[in-house]
Amino acid sequence: MKVLVTGITGFIGSAVANAMSREGWTVIGQSHHTDDNQFPTTKLSITSQTDWSTLLAGVDLVVHCAAYSPRKGQHTNFAKYNETNTKGTMTLAQQAASIGVKRFIFISSVKVNGETSPNHVPFNQESVASPEDDYGVSKLQAEQELLKLHHATSMDVSIIRPPLVYGPGVSSNFTMMLKLVHKQAPLPFGALSNQRSLVFIDNLVDLIITLCSHPSAAGQTFFVSDDHDVSTTELFRTIGIAMNRKARLLPVPSSLLVGCCQLVGRYNIINKLLRSLQVDIESTKTILGWRPPVTFEEGIAITVQDYLARVKE
Repeated sequence: MKVLVTGITGFIGSAVANAMSREGWTVIGQSHHTDDNQFPTTKLSITSQTDWSTLLAGVDLVVHCAAYSPRKGQHTNFAKYNETNTKGTMTLAQQAASIGVKRFIFISSVKVNGETSPNHVPFNQESVASPEDDYGVSKLQAEQELLKLHHATSMDVSIIRPPLVYGPGVSSNFTMMLKLVHKQAPLPFGALSNQRSLVFIDNLVDLIITLCSHPSAAGQTFFVSDDHDVSTTELFRTIGIAMNRKARLLPVPSSLLVGCCQLVGRYNIINKLLRSLQVDIESTKTILGWRPPVTFEEGIAITVQDYLARVKE
């Protein structure tokens, strides 16, 4: 089987490509840069005008991992999200369908459902999509158009909405948590009862591999996680245990933390660390007969060991 992985040099895309190569499949990729990549990779932008015909020749399966998400502090507008995440996705998918690609797997986001899941009620397949930012809106619109394409053509489409993905090489906010615990910085997160779903990169990739051939995957949207939701307090403590360092967590009431964040305008911290964001994967397990192969504790331990190895370099 020949597979095209978009965003192949990224955190998720590279993990997908490596796993598919181990399956014995022929893997090619798309990226904005092609340096230091073991797979044949074409430098190509994802836009409504992109010609994918050469890259799609002979491809059986597309795993679309790439997306536009601006870096912290970078100002943008909905037009950019729409051009890449919606229109660019559909240009790729339409050309894939016309050339005879059998299956298209779209890595969407839980942000399609919203930023928080109130009252500890996880999002599931019946939850109403309610994106709160341009990124989530652009992903939802892509999902909707892809499902129309699925019904109108012979190409099967499957969609995954992952929550926070972590693992070796993870960057951004998760790396900051690792750094804070490693430095044993005092943290005001010792009294939180929120619940967060996370997914270890190997679990996400295992689900993607399952979707490549499962007969019940076509036309479906799946949630994924480690099947072990944790509070922010428990997350920091688990990282500390894996590092053999005690996380210095101060028992500051959640209401006080929320008030302080609101006072200084740090609403992103409220959503990402203080409130709940859960997904229900029972439907995923039932439809596919799938279970995450790596436990939450194992995933954290592997991630921590990779981080510590890089810190020593």
